[in-house]
Amino acid sequence: MKRIAVFTSGGDAQGMNAALRAVVRSGLERGLEVFAIYEGYSGMVEGGGRIKPMRWGDVGGILHQIRDGENGFLVSSVDEAAGRIVQLLRDPDLARRLGLALRHSRDWHAQAPQRLAQRLMRAAAAQLEQRRLALAGAEERLQAHDPHRVLQRGYAWVESADGRPVISALALRPGQAVRAVWADGRARAALHQHLMAMGRELAHAGRRQADTVFMVLDFLGYADEHCRSSS
Repeated sequence: MKRIAVFTSGGDAQGMNAALRAVVRSGLERGLEVFAIYEGYSGMVEGGGRIKPMRWGDVGGILHQIRDGENGFLVSSVDEAAGRIVQLLRDPDLARRLGLALRHSRDWHAQAPQRLAQRLMRAAAAQLEQRRLALAGAEERLQAHDPHRVLQRGYAWVESADGRPVISALALRPGQAVRAVWADGRARAALHQHLMAMGRELAHAGRRQADTVFMVLDFLGYADEHCRSSS
């Protein structure tokens, strides 16, 4: 037997990684070609890129920590490992440089969770800021529809005695009590009469509606204390 391949059914199992690592390294130790099959049985049938040759360092998390020739050596056999050991014994400067680099990379990996947490916090803060700006824009658009802003531009509205807005002059009866509301106060009034202006009478002003109803109000006094004092 010169070649072996290893794959799993895809489910999680305690100790599976250790078993796979033992199979791969035991095979390599005995001079076999070891392959990994991805995607289980379908990978075995399809072949191609789903079957990859394995080296000694391809199993375990060591690949994420060791950069070959920079902070250590990755080997695929006992003979290669022995050769690297002899190289380090003969070159103390190289051993010292690799050791310092390994210590630095070890500290770097130890701080990885903290760096990840910081990145997540920055990403979360950026998303919150985007949401805040979106809400601020929505609030500004909503405020643009606030009728009180109409009052601040110098207009007024009419409301009934119970505070409901009067949306049609025809909804009022002569003598009915109402309030005229401005941005700086309110005044009590009563409906005197309706006036009907025909479309032809408004043509000179560019108005196109057929009929426009106006309200004539009798002023009865201020409804707000500060208005009385200022008058």
